[in-house]
Amino acid sequence: MCEVTVLTAGAGRRMLLATFQASSPRVATLWIAARLSAMAEQFDPQDAHWVRQIFSTDEEHESAMATMALGEDFTLTLYVDQAVYVLSAGAHAGLLPRTPGRLRPTVAA
Repeated sequence: MCEVTVLTAGAGRRMLLATFQASSPRVATLWIAARLSAMAEQFDPQDAHWVRQIFSTDEEHESAMATMALGEDFTLTLYVDQAVYVLSAGAHAGLLPRTPGRLRPTVAA
């Protein structure tokens, strides 16, 4: 499962903002990118511009997918105003490690 949480100054507790059950590291990566875009719409223009620049390159997406494919969690932390946003996905959420390529069944002759 992927999730977005926030910790605001003074609140002293983490709040869950959104969750999503991703079927693969690629789907998780796409969800994180979409959530960042949606979150940017809620911020002031300067912060929104900065948030849109984060996690916006193919290399960043490939790195995140590789991390999750190896069974590790991927986490992205944003500090905006007085809040700490954490976007995460990976093994903790049911995304199983995957090896590159496809396994092909052996056919006995």
